[in-house]
Amino acid sequence: MGGGGAILTLLYIAAPRLIFFILGLPVATVFVAFAYIKIDNIPLFNYLAYALSYFLNPKRYLFSKQDEQELGNVEIIEEHRLR
Repeated sequence: MGGGGAILTLLYIAAPRLIFFILGLPVATVFVAFAYIKIDNIPLFNYLAYALSYFLNPKRYLFSKQDEQELGNVEIIEEHRLR
């Protein structure tokens, strides 16, 4: 809530009144949501942190070679092109 209040104060000082109300309402809504909304008893801000971590960190793909017995028989079919 403190960060939202600081942004709104700077916006109030720097912007004309109409711009303040147009931009201030969404800013206030977002910061109130971060402060009070919980999903499964986890704050919304943590979900934002999890999402940023997921998108910004590299992914690990693990490859494990399957046994030949599991693959079974594989037939190779030649491709015939029609002209």
